[in-house]
Amino acid sequence: MGYDERKDTFDDEFEVVDLDEDAGEPRRWWRGLVQGEHLSRWSRLALLGLSALVLLVVGWLLWPNLVLLAQSALPRPAAQTKVVGMDVTPVADVGHGSVVATFSLGDMVIARINVPFKGSESRIVAVRRESGNVAWESQPTIMNMGVEDGKLWVQENDHSLNGISERDGSLVWHTVLPQDAQPEATISGLLLAMDSSQRWSAYQVADGSLQWHYNGGGVIQAVDRGQGVLYFEHVQSGKGLLLTGVRMSDGKVVWQSTRDVKELPIHVVAANGVVYSLGSDAVLTAVRVRDNRELWRRSLPHTDLLEEVADGKLYIVSSQDGTLTAIDTMTGAQQWRYDVDGTPVVVAVQSQVIYLKTDQSLMALNSRTGNLQWHYETHMTLSDVQIQDGRIYAISDQQGSVMVLDIRDGSLQWQYMIGTGAVPSWQPQGYVAQIEQGVIYLVLNHNTSLSALSVLDKETLWQTSLTTTG
Repeated sequence: MGYDERKDTFDDEFEVVDLDEDAGEPRRWWRGLVQGEHLSRWSRLALLGLSALVLLVVGWLLWPNLVLLAQSALPRPAAQTKVVGMDVTPVADVGHGSVVATFSLGDMVIARINVPFKGSESRIVAVRRESGNVAWESQPTIMNMGVEDGKLWVQENDHSLNGISERDGSLVWHTVLPQDAQPEATISGLLLAMDSSQRWSAYQVADGSLQWHYNGGGVIQAVDRGQGVLYFEHVQSGKGLLLTGVRMSDGKVVWQSTRDVKELPIHVVAANGVVYSLGSDAVLTAVRVRDNRELWRRSLPHTDLLEEVADGKLYIVSSQDGTLTAIDTMTGAQQWRYDVDGTPVVVAVQSQVIYLKTDQSLMALNSRTGNLQWHYETHMTLSDVQIQDGRIYAISDQQGSVMVLDIRDGSLQWQYMIGTGAVPSWQPQGYVAQIEQGVIYLVLNHNTSLSALSVLDKETLWQTSLTTTG
């Protein structure tokens, strides 16, 4: 057999040598990591060990979230609640584990709960008002919901719009929204949705039927409930601003007014068939819709904003000095003016008394004269004020507190601190979800529960977890 020089060459082992390396220079430790163009066995083992270590560290850090995710994916026992199959389209992230909204309807308190790891999708939990027991809950497919005219409606992630029975969560009616339409407002038994082309559609909340379309576009600036008219504002290219009155019963245009671009209204209020429009030129005009007649106009400081129409008066608030001014709606004449320490917000006008709140105070004025009837310093930042059954409820989410005042003289009846659980410093202990029939319904953030508090004796009637299902 002859000598095969090529085979002998392949059988020999060669070491790759760096010819440029100085002969006296010590061998670098990292040179042993590479053999030819490949990693050495020692290098591969080291990388494998390092990868395993990284996986262990990442798993340890993410373990709590992985447990929660697994729990949310596992089926729950259906013995306690009835799960209603409903399916709604991500709109916005509403926050981890938060109670998004609560409504009172019939003998139920309806809560919309954000579902962890579900983005904008949420679920509904219906709690019996008397006992606090969970009556039913929905699938975690709810994108939007509300109560209008005593009816519960939901938008689901398949873009359907559904009417739901508050008693058992069963489906009452079903319709499908246009693909790019979103619910924007509800009023007088109607749900108003707008699509990307700014076409408005009105649906009856009672049965889901389509009432009308309005193709004029724009945004809703004011509502005259007494006259049943919606006012839309739309800027037309080269023509200025178009303010349009649309009848709520059939979507027909009943009034239009065009203003120059320099007079673009920064605020519009409508009541009793009259539109009050405050323009960017600080000119306030009152126009009667019936005959499109301008009743009066007057100049205001640029810091003034329209607040509310009640008892034949238009209330105007100054954002600069905090004054509240009452204007006669028929003549535009000033009736009275009151200086408030802070920026006032009208809470309600009842029995010729106007109730106001600032950041940390409450007060009542005589609506005929503007004279102060009483004033109370809350010493806490007010997030909401409600008036019911002769009482004023002053609520502070930031301080986690509820104050109950006598509506006649503003005297403090009692105060209640919401929750005692450990929550982050930036998160309130809880907040008032609903006040009705002598009961305050509270959401407690430390354990995401709903609690019923008696107004008469401050006793807790019941407390129900909102995270035990879903």
